[in-house]
This record gives sequence, structure tokens and C-alpha cells, in this order.
Amino acid sequence: MRPRGLSLSAFVRDILEDAVKRKRMAESAGKYTAFLKDHPDEEAWLDDWDAADLARPPSRKKGS
Repeated sequence: MRPRGLSLSAFVRDILEDAVKRKRMAESAGKYTAFLKDHPDEEAWLDDWDAADLARPPSRKKGS
């Protein structure tokens, strides 16, 4: 499993760093989900953003 040219200690360090990164990302995802649940206006804004046509130039408002 260990790639050639990679020492055992470097291999173990990479595995541990990846495990820590996965754990932090899972914790962050949980916090973000809780944030969206507590702030429905933010979730609605994100839904609007997802629906936006980013390929079309923005329309100009009158008086601009």
C-alpha cells in the first residue's frame, strides 16, 4: 500500500493528516447544516443564488 519512495513515517503521517482533515470537514458540514437550519433567510438566499443564470449578463436598472 505504501507508495515507493515514501518513508513509512511519511506514509503514516499522510494517513493521519487525511483522517484529521476528514474529521474536521465532517464537523464543519454539521455546523454549516445547523447554521442553515437556524438561519432560514440564508438558506433562501442560497436557493436564489443556485437558481441564478450566471451565463447571462446582469440586467441594468433604470437610473444606473
